[in-house]
Amino acid sequence: MTAPTETPETAAVAPSPADMPSTQTPVAAAPTTETPQPVAKPEPEESPDLAKLRKENATWRTKLRDQEAATAALKTAQEQQAAESASLKDVLAKLNMVLNPDANTPPDPAKLAEQLADTQAQAELVAAEKDQQIRALTIRAALPSILSKASADPNLTEAVLTANGALAKLDPSSDTFAADLELAVAAAMEQNPRLKMDAPVAPSRKSGAEIPGRSGGSDQLTIEQVRAMKPEQIEEARKAGKLRTLLGG
Repeated sequence: MTAPTETPETAAVAPSPADMPSTQTPVAAAPTTETPQPVAKPEPEESPDLAKLRKENATWRTKLRDQEAATAALKTAQEQQAAESASLKDVLAKLNMVLNPDANTPPDPAKLAEQLADTQAQAELVAAEKDQQIRALTIRAALPSILSKASADPNLTEAVLTANGALAKLDPSSDTFAADLELAVAAAMEQNPRLKMDAPVAPSRKSGAEIPGRSGGSDQLTIEQVRAMKPEQIEEARKAGKLRTLLGG
């Protein structure tokens, strides 16, 4: 049996590439560049000790800043004062040059040494005079109570102690000063009983009191006259030899 022959109308026609439906290749999605955000963790609760320490640190930082500011201010003030001192020194130097043109002349070493020696000697003399004044005042301050205790005539006994050098031998700075002064007073009264306040007075051989220094009269003072005199007057009379009779000289 012969197969039927296909006609051109019924024959299958192969599709051409142009007739085929176009297909698009799917594009892969671009990778994202965003970094995933970390999940925030809750902060732990701060302990009281840590909070206290943090507060103290803040306080100390504040004090440190205040101290630094004060130090800077002090430094500025010192620099300003130094500048003012330097300016004043310069002004004084210029003024000294005007008033004393020979100020830049080198001093003579020998003359300086002589001036220094004179200054030291004068200072030692002043110090010795002050020590002597302090010594005399200390002795004079201690005398009244001791003389009163011994019932001795104040003025006359002081004159006797000055005349025989007993006061000059005393050391007011010694621990035994008071005892030494009492011994000196007792010794003077023992040698001259007329120093005692209640000692009997020898009657005058003449009716009228003689004036010391008058022609024809004795120049020796009586104990009544001495008791009416001041210590410096008694010392002058002693130096003039007017107490020889009373002092046993």
